[in-house]
Formats: sequence, C-alpha cells, structure tokens
Amino acid sequence: MAKGLITPGQALRRIMSREVANVYTFFGDDIFFHDVIIDGLQKVFNAQGGEKNNLIMGVDSESNLLDQLNMNSLFSEKSIIVVRNCKKINRKYHSDILDYCKSAYDDKILVLIYDDPYAKNKFIDNIRQLSTAIDMRTPFPNKMKEWVIYYAKKNNI
Repeated sequence: MAKGLITPGQALRRIMSREVANVYTFFGDDIFFHDVIIDGLQKVFNAQGGEKNNLIMGVDSESNLLDQLNMNSLFSEKSIIVVRNCKKINRKYHSDILDYCKSAYDDKILVLIYDDPYAKNKFIDNIRQLSTAIDMRTPFPNKMKEWVIYYAKKNNI
C-alpha cells in the first residue's frame, strides 16, 4: 500500500522485479505511461496467457465492473481489469469497490485510471491509500531522455 504517488519508472522497476500489487491507481493522462505500465503487468502477471478487460465508466456499467471483480474461476485464471474514466463511478458503488480493494483477489489486478492528476474527494483518497498510486503526468524535461532511451530499447530502435 502506497501512501504517496510513485513515478512510472519506480512502478515499472517494481513490476519487472515481480513486485506486483493487486490494485493500481493512475493519476494523469499520459497514455504512453498507461500503456507501458499495463504492458509490464501483462508481461509479468499474465505470462501464461491471462486476459485483460477494459472498462470505460459511462459506457460500461458499475455492475459489470463488480461482476468482473467478484467473478472467480475454478482454475484461477489471471486477469487484469483496466477501468478508465473512474470519476464517473456512481457513489452507491464506492463502498463495494473499496471493500474489494481491501481484500483483492491474488489472481486479479485492478487498474483505476483518473485522467486528472489532481482529482480529490473522499473516495479517491481512500482508493489512494489502498492501492499503489502512480503519477502519470508527462515527465519533466530532465527525465525525458531516460524515457526516450527506454522506449527506443523496448522497440528495437
């Protein structure tokens, strides 16, 4: 459980060293960073062919999200559930999601994405305390070189 925000680089190093959390919260709208972290999770967590489910609040329902979270397989199939546009989650589902975060299943990873890095309310504060919170804003110029080198290596450029 992280109390403060960590950088995408710190998160990626943890994931690649197989230190994977059950719940992640992304704060920021840098889609490149979102994809890098989610790809890392898939590579490490879903190595044997698990599935990734994308949900967009406002298009998909909260009950669909809760079904995905609470559905268990007899064969412990691993899955990553990515939820975008989390600000639109209805208040009546907040307690159910918080309860899940307190006792998340080991065969599922929940990724909640808030495009606004400064989003703040009681629900978000509670989620931040129960998850690994990652600052997904565009990096400062002094970190840009590090990310360009990583991207070039990853894509064999």
